[in-house]
Amino acid sequence: MNGLLEYSGLSTKLKAMKAKLLTEEDFLFLEEQKDISGIAVYLSKKENYRDIFAGENEEAIRRHRFEELVRTTLYTDYKKVYRFSHMEQKQFLKAYFMKYEIALIKRTLRKCFGTKGEITDRGYVYSQSFEDKCSFDVKSMMAATTVDEVVGLLYGTVYYDLLNILNKKDDTGLFDYESVLDIFYFKALWKAGHKSLSKKDLLLIERSFGEEIDLINLEWIYRAKKYYTISPAQIYSLVIPIFYKLRKQDIIYLIKTDTEEEFLNTINRLPYIKKSGNVLNRGIEAIYEERMEKIHKSDIKKNPNSIACVVSYFYQKEKEIERLVRTIENVRYSVKV
Repeated sequence: MNGLLEYSGLSTKLKAMKAKLLTEEDFLFLEEQKDISGIAVYLSKKENYRDIFAGENEEAIRRHRFEELVRTTLYTDYKKVYRFSHMEQKQFLKAYFMKYEIALIKRTLRKCFGTKGEITDRGYVYSQSFEDKCSFDVKSMMAATTVDEVVGLLYGTVYYDLLNILNKKDDTGLFDYESVLDIFYFKALWKAGHKSLSKKDLLLIERSFGEEIDLINLEWIYRAKKYYTISPAQIYSLVIPIFYKLRKQDIIYLIKTDTEEEFLNTINRLPYIKKSGNVLNRGIEAIYEERMEKIHKSDIKKNPNSIACVVSYFYQKEKEIERLVRTIENVRYSVKV
């Protein structure tokens, strides 16, 4: 099946959904609002957000409730895309959805460990769209207060054995749980791509997620060396065992570097890091964001009738929600951007 026939209906649907995403002009207006209610009132008039704000008192809405509501649109969009996909695409989307399940598991684990959730994944609310696709009970997971509860709620899912092994160890911390979950996700996504996608789609997935994995591995190694006193063998166990432009021997060499300066100088010699500017000045995270943006724009432009239309859309949607959350934080604290 060629790309045009395979993706004709789905790419048309996604183009229509993309046209409803917030524009730069929208965000400039939102950033000028004096309070969260002003943002909520504006969004309630937008087609993508109209339904979720129906019945809400926009004038009295609080930050956490706002975050919870806007995130539900992501799950609704996922459900729409899933409905329009054929069997092979659905297999890949099922693996992709694990990203959202894992985000909720990690959010609950942070609460169990007494760690404040990050701004981009803090807000969750019960959503039928999420519940329909989720492999565990969402309400119970949101209410869990101990690691034992979290692990118990995952019984019968692909996550149970993974976390149960960690839970039986005495010295397991939050970083261990999060690392294991992230490694599991990328391995499952990589496997699903090779199993269900066409050769053309697989090459696009290998490029976008391969480079993302490379950059995540660099960031994890850096964090492990800078903030934790652990052995090279322990650091290697946290690496996603998928190697794209970074070879296995490159990873091993970086892990064995003695100083932060040596580590960063070595990274600077990597081809696609070198093109993005000095990591000492910009940081790995900034380069990661720039590279992902460039890859997704390039893939959808060159291959509109491919898996790129799906991956690119969700990348943009996730970024929209992250920016909305940052915007309400900035408005709340009167921070001008």
